[in-house]
Amino acid sequence: MPLVPKSKMFLLLSLALPFALAPGLAHGVPMDPSGAACLQMGLKAEKDGALSKALAFYSEALKKDVQLQPARDGLRRAERKIRQRLRLDDSEYRKLILTLRPSQALDLYQHVAGVLGATFVDGEKAQPGELYRHALDELACLLRLGSALEPVLGKIDPVSQETLLAKILEFRQRPLKELGEIREALLNLASEIRDSGWATLGNRAATLAILECAQGACHGLDEFTLLLSPAGRNELDLELQGKQGGVGLSLSLTQGRYEVTRVQVGSPAEEAGLAPGDFVLSLNTQAAGMLTPARMRGLLVGEPGSELALQVLFQGMNMTTGIKLKRKLLPDMSVDWEVLPGMAGEILGLVRVSSFHETTPQEIKEALASLQMDGVNGLILDLRGNPGGHFRAALNSAEIFLPSGAVALGESQSPEFNRPFTVSSRNPVSLPMVILVDEDTASAAEVLALGLQYHGRARVAGSKTRGKNSIQCLIPLDKSPWDKHPGGVQVTVARLLSPGGQGFERGITPDVRVEGDVATVLAAGKMELLRLLGKQPGKSLPMEMK
Repeated sequence: MPLVPKSKMFLLLSLALPFALAPGLAHGVPMDPSGAACLQMGLKAEKDGALSKALAFYSEALKKDVQLQPARDGLRRAERKIRQRLRLDDSEYRKLILTLRPSQALDLYQHVAGVLGATFVDGEKAQPGELYRHALDELACLLRLGSALEPVLGKIDPVSQETLLAKILEFRQRPLKELGEIREALLNLASEIRDSGWATLGNRAATLAILECAQGACHGLDEFTLLLSPAGRNELDLELQGKQGGVGLSLSLTQGRYEVTRVQVGSPAEEAGLAPGDFVLSLNTQAAGMLTPARMRGLLVGEPGSELALQVLFQGMNMTTGIKLKRKLLPDMSVDWEVLPGMAGEILGLVRVSSFHETTPQEIKEALASLQMDGVNGLILDLRGNPGGHFRAALNSAEIFLPSGAVALGESQSPEFNRPFTVSSRNPVSLPMVILVDEDTASAAEVLALGLQYHGRARVAGSKTRGKNSIQCLIPLDKSPWDKHPGGVQVTVARLLSPGGQGFERGITPDVRVEGDVATVLAAGKMELLRLLGKQPGKSLPMEMK
């Protein structure tokens, strides 16, 4: 791959959907309607301009029927529109629009197209002609934003907008295949946009149009391939390093409310007097009992300086207290642990992993060392709500428990990823283990669970996982003139299979399937672990539990 030297393909990662929402909860998505009914509600919400609501309905439709292609298409449309609006609000992206000439934006497009052709997992889908059509689809979507573009481009003329949309359709039908002829076509289109009178600021409109073409070339391929702005790249770097805006709390759901299990030293939570044993009854006015672990963790993190409102029941108090915590940049606590109440004379340890970043394997080791000092003889690894993160961190975590073997197989046009991903450990932890998963367990978390399940190292309990079976790499964009505004291309470079060669794009099937709330799943995990320890009769728990 001459366009992208190996040294440039860094931050190996595996991320979940950027806009993943708590199932059946966000934006009032009902739990009962069929996939088709959710699809219709999504279409109506999208038509009304309620994009986040539409996204939630489409997501729910796909959870009920993974084969519902119109819902998948709607999800992609809603994501595209939301991303466009977020970009237009991004000060760094606006700076690019102001500083780049249309010809420089075309240089960026050409460079991005070359990167995609050399690195995307399916090279045939990343040919110049295919990327060109994705680019023009993005541009057509941009023009339909209408008045929402006025803060960036000045006054918008709706008549010229319709003329330009027809022109884009005409350009899209041209059977162009080579980057050189595509560059010429986009340059001509930029001239049409500049001279059309569609936007008051014609030169700026032409630059924005070509930048959006570069965006479309990326995420027209799949929902994980993205052109990142400087702000987006910086946010991703911090996330993978385990540094995010947060309040320094670890919470565990207990009887409809979240109990504080850890408070980070020097965090806003510590400054507010929160301590283990306190209870959080709501986060940003949302009742704790209505929040999945994934949604709860999503509320704890955010932009440094932003506020999180909590209703807290402090230990020894009868009345709740409302407090506001201002998030700040903190090392992310991706691992939490505790000793579970004794059952049948056994001491069980619980390790929760909320995401995977560079320090997660070391955090897991520290948790295990602490639990082993407490004398635990069985382990529950809780991956519920874990959206993934750093792929290498998941492999290194598997090495803690697995003596040797393949954790996953990669399919890629790059030899670096077209291979088995194996681990080898001289002294792995040998405690009997159960892994808890749910529909929000994705990506790198699925790799860890599937690898340990395949080798018989752990039993898996819970509900079917999300099925995000791909690896992304972040490739920096540091070539002049955008080296002054360094962004990057996050591109899907590999498709993952189980160690036995089976795909898991529809999720991992648990050994013990459990329906119910967080406490029900945990109780099932305890029972299965006790069975492994010989403290419960029977060869196995029932495959289905209600």
